[in-house]
Amino acid sequence: MPTPNHSPVIAWTPEMSVGVAALDDDHRIIVGLINKLADAQDLNDAGMIEAVLDSLAIYVDEHFQREEEYMESVGFPHLTEHRVKHRDLTEKVEQIRLDFFLGNRDSIGEYTFAFLKEWLRQHILIEDMQYNPNRPQ
Repeated sequence: MPTPNHSPVIAWTPEMSVGVAALDDDHRIIVGLINKLADAQDLNDAGMIEAVLDSLAIYVDEHFQREEEYMESVGFPHLTEHRVKHRDLTEKVEQIRLDFFLGNRDSIGEYTFAFLKEWLRQHILIEDMQYNPNRPQ
């Protein structure tokens, strides 16, 4: 089987750290799953795409639960708004997954990767940084 020959869709950088090790680990895994999805798309491997979409949907949901529990435990003042953003991404990932499962193979393309990349960077670098215990007040 050929291997993909592209750069990662998203590269983890130290600037993406939110200062909470467990949540940073989650974010790294999500970044890895998005890159794995791109690899599967490059290989045109429908079975692998389905498996990664399943993993991504499950992991994003688990991560959001952990993140919201953390935010609640530290009294994060924007938790309600953050939950709405989490729900929106969960619904979008589920829609991408459903479209692919229903045979719309074009649902995994440049638009999807651009959306996931921008959403993840926006979410981590701006929104999640609000609860970073190391950020200047």
